Amino acid sequence: MKNSAGINEKKNGGLVINKTFSHKKKAAIASKKAIAATPFKAAFGDLCVRGSGTAYVVKDWDFTVNESVVVATDPIKGKSNFNAVDAAGYPTRTNAGAVITKVQAPVVFPNQNAIFRDFVDPGRELIMYRFFISGVLANCSLNQDVIAIRFETESRSRMQFYIDKNGTFANASDDWKSTEVFNPAGGAKGTYTDVFTVDTRSTDWLAVTAYVVDPEFNSVFRVQYKDNNGNWVYMSNVWLYAQKEGGVFCYDNPPKIAKTPLLNMCPATTVDLADAVTEPLPEGTQLRWFTSPSNTTSPIATPGAVKAGTYYARYYSVSGGCYTPASAAVTVTISNCPPATPVISKTTLTNVCPLVTVNLADAITEDLPAGTQLRWFTSSTSTTTPLSGTTAVGAGSYYARYFNGTTGLYSAASLAVTVTISNCPPGTPVLSKTTLTNVCPLVTVNLANAITETLPAGTQLRWFTSSTSTATPLSGTTAVGAGSYYARYFNGTTGLYSAASLAVTVTISNCPPGTPVLSKTTLTNVCPLITVNLAEAITEALPAGTQLRWFASPTSTATPLSGTTAVGAGIYYARYFNGTTGLYSAASLAVTVTISNCPPRTPLLSKATLTNVCPLVTVNLADAITEALPAGTQLRWFTSSTNTATPLSGTAAVGAGSYYARYFNGTTGLYSAASVAVTVTISNCPPATPVISKTTLTNICPLVTVNLSDAITESLPAGTQLRWFTSSTNTTTPLSGTTAVGAGSYYARYFNGTTGLYSAASVAVTVTISNCPPGTPALSKTTLTNVCPLVTVNLAEAITEALPAGTQLRWFTSSTNTTTPLSGTTAVGTGSYYARYFNGTTGLYSSASVAVTVTISNCPPGTPVISKTTLTNICPLVTVNLADAITETLPVGTQLRWFTSSTSTATPLSGTTAVGAGSYYARYFNGTTGLYSVASAAVTVTISNCPPGTPVLSKTTLTNVCPLVTVNLADAITEALPAGTQLRWFTSSTSTATPLSGTTAVGAGIYYARYFNGTTGLYSAASLAVTVTISNCPPGTPVLSKTTLTNVCPLVTVNLADAITETLPVGTQLRWFTSSTNTATPLSGTTAVGAGSYYARYFNGTTGLYSAASLAVTVTISNCPPGTPVISKTTLTNVCPLVTVNLADAITETLPAGTQLRWFTSSTSTATPLSGTTAVGAGSYYARYFNGTTGLYSAAS
Repeated sequence: MKNSAGINEKKNGGLVINKTFSHKKKAAIASKKAIAATPFKAAFGDLCVRGSGTAYVVKDWDFTVNESVVVATDPIKGKSNFNAVDAAGYPTRTNAGAVITKVQAPVVFPNQNAIFRDFVDPGRELIMYRFFISGVLANCSLNQDVIAIRFETESRSRMQFYIDKNGTFANASDDWKSTEVFNPAGGAKGTYTDVFTVDTRSTDWLAVTAYVVDPEFNSVFRVQYKDNNGNWVYMSNVWLYAQKEGGVFCYDNPPKIAKTPLLNMCPATTVDLADAVTEPLPEGTQLRWFTSPSNTTSPIATPGAVKAGTYYARYYSVSGGCYTPASAAVTVTISNCPPATPVISKTTLTNVCPLVTVNLADAITEDLPAGTQLRWFTSSTSTTTPLSGTTAVGAGSYYARYFNGTTGLYSAASLAVTVTISNCPPGTPVLSKTTLTNVCPLVTVNLANAITETLPAGTQLRWFTSSTSTATPLSGTTAVGAGSYYARYFNGTTGLYSAASLAVTVTISNCPPGTPVLSKTTLTNVCPLITVNLAEAITEALPAGTQLRWFASPTSTATPLSGTTAVGAGIYYARYFNGTTGLYSAASLAVTVTISNCPPRTPLLSKATLTNVCPLVTVNLADAITEALPAGTQLRWFTSSTNTATPLSGTAAVGAGSYYARYFNGTTGLYSAASVAVTVTISNCPPATPVISKTTLTNICPLVTVNLSDAITESLPAGTQLRWFTSSTNTTTPLSGTTAVGAGSYYARYFNGTTGLYSAASVAVTVTISNCPPGTPALSKTTLTNVCPLVTVNLAEAITEALPAGTQLRWFTSSTNTTTPLSGTTAVGTGSYYARYFNGTTGLYSSASVAVTVTISNCPPGTPVISKTTLTNICPLVTVNLADAITETLPVGTQLRWFTSSTSTATPLSGTTAVGAGSYYARYFNGTTGLYSVASAAVTVTISNCPPGTPVLSKTTLTNVCPLVTVNLADAITEALPAGTQLRWFTSSTSTATPLSGTTAVGAGIYYARYFNGTTGLYSAASLAVTVTISNCPPGTPVLSKTTLTNVCPLVTVNLADAITETLPVGTQLRWFTSSTNTATPLSGTTAVGAGSYYARYFNGTTGLYSAASLAVTVTISNCPPGTPVISKTTLTNVCPLVTVNLADAITETLPAGTQLRWFTSSTSTATPLSGTTAVGAGSYYARYFNGTTGLYSAAS
């Protein structure tokens, strides 16, 4: 069994007695007097403890033997004095009121002096432990009647010693107890010794204990006994400490180096310094390594993977912040390692015809390890003669090795690559023709005509209809039909075919079909059809494999009729067409088609009865038919089904009666049959509301009344009277007279005397009585016409009478308008004009005269006058505007049109603002009269070359977008490239000598764009400057090759480098963090980390930028089985008088931390460990370490 300090324990009878020191927390506290003798005897039995002892640290002199002897964890704070004893004679503590602080007692190692040290700073309190030092001797060591026990101290501390025989602790007569044996207080500090002899004749074993009473700082205590040879042997050799408050604890002993030098084990090129120290780690300490024995400031960050050198270990107390002295030097030697063995991707290689060799490079696809060459051998054990050439080797076995030219080392040989060389088929036949066609009258071809080359020696020529099959060659090849054929050479000796030749395509041409024989050469339509079916002209059967096609020409086959079942008048010719051969027959005789006129079809009524909808007292006959009007016809209505002489002149408002519809074809003059009758019935309706055409009436001089009938111009509804009222609600008192009424508001209603119904009242008619205007002008002429070249007339010529006194003559373009008289009347154009006299005093106009109609006869425009007869472009334009050649005002009512000919007006230019070189002629065109003027003199246009326009920048500054560290200058210009130009960039705004060769990835600087016309060789002006700035970019995010890492036993850590295989970006370091958001604290060591989540970042030391964090790498640490026990003795023999052996004598190595040693009688079973191992008989035994925490066994010893 193993205790928490990693020290072996022996178990017997269910009790555990520590052979060496333990510091587990105590499970219980019991008085010494409560421990019975029997358990001690049972525990030790025949156990021999030669030269060893047990050290305990307990509180208040108490300890317990339960599952194991434990260490007290409750030190007493303050100085304690033990200057009294209890009733049993045991020392007691006087300052019982001291405060108890739970601090773990320090780990104490065997075979060291027990020293009580003062680490207390001035003014600080002590944390002090009570100590006793105990040793045990079994009877196999007591071969003498009297044994000597020696106590030593190097202090002035008082001690009390107990020698307990047989474990009674009961003050038996055979026990011995001292009282203040050493009490040198006040005396000089030095070494004090006292020797006791003990009668052991009736003693099975002795327990020897030295209690430290009131220890002095820097004290050393020892307990020894004299063995059979007269030598003093330490029973207990232990360091004891006092600590500062808070648990300050330091060690003086350096780590013990178990192994030096340390050598790397290939393929590793580093070693783990932990292999040099195998002793358990003292509690509360870390093992740290340094490259100097005097250095404690810079421990090695990655001791798990160090290079060659000399290293020194120290224990570091975490709580005390102090180091032990340096260990002995550990020398690390790193030997060169051979390269890794090549991984063969193919262990067999075969030649690919026509080659009869293979390339050994095809057997390996992995990348060549850095600094190595790939060499091939014909032996797996030889490296003396590598192959000089590997690209074309024959049959055999070959072995690859990597060779490092720097170290001169070869890798191990790869797996064998077996090369086999197979026979190759003949070469592929070469065709002289890939197409063959029959020559009529033959309908087959001879395949021999496709190959003219000489037959390869030892082969036959065979033909197939498939490029992939060789199962069935053609039995005959001199007369084959249409299809694809493939030739192969066949070697009768090897039985191999060549690859198939290209396809030989055989096409068989057919003869054209015979000429169609007509059964009819004339066809006429049968009404109502106005087409014929050409199929009626041929009755003979259609020749096999052909179609019948019709044409409008006997000589053309370009455009067959798309439809032949309904053709119109004309002459048609038939041909047979073979769709397989694409051949037409000769044209047939002509078929003449004549089409007679047909009357339209009968109208289809949607309604046979129609009724008026009030207020209408008529119906619209169009409501009876909803079908579309047949093409080319009109719809006419009649009151008789037999009459076509008198169609109704109006059909939108008809009265009651019967009506019949017919379609009429104006082209043929034919009517359709009459439709069924449409019966119209008209119901009585109240009259419609009168529609007032004038809502205001004014007297017309010389009258001072008005006639209300002037307010209504619509026809009186049939059967009604018009009545007027002075109220819109009154129908009882109509006006008796309405032709001469005075000022007021009046309302009209229609009255039907038959039905007695009034219509609704009209809107109000407001009558105002005004002053009288002058008399109406009397015209001498009512028509006026222009006399060319004038295109206007003078309206004064229409009136010759004298102007009435006090009036002016004014003209208007409307007989009702007096608001806008003409401003000028001596030159007016076409139109109707009305004269009025105007009295300026009364502000009244006369009535309008009758209309004067003015007609203007068309005159051709005058010839354009050219101000410039030559025009030249002004850069950047490469065209001219013809408008620049004429400066005169455009004649009224004309357009200016340009032509490239002085004699033609057929094609005026569609655009004249941007024309090229040439001669142009202008004409005025009057769109109203359709007349052109005479052509102008010629305008000659010449065009000179122009440089392109200056590039317009959409951006004048460009900045890189990470991860790019360049920009694309194209991002600065978004406008379309001018036609015929290229965009070129320069670093100078004044030079065009050296355009940039590449513009998609440029660095910081100032750049200028120019357009370049390759035809003219001209550059545009330079653009504005584009300033490019390049910002630092963080490195790219690390790409993980593994997102989970697990330890490989026996290691209980992992190396984070295993999670990334990609090459480190140039100029960066790889740093690891325990947080995806933290860049403040990278891990100091990454080669041996424990469970957790880790995140990688690349760090650029130049820019100080980190990349984004990688995905998390999850590290899990699996439990490992303990290492296999190392047997120091493979045979054990009993020593008389014993007739058994103790299996513990076969193993001397330290028990691995956290494990127990278990023994078995089988090397394969862990089911039944031995219950006792201190006294076993003859047999074979196997040891295993067992970890109680993980439940795992080591391999059997």
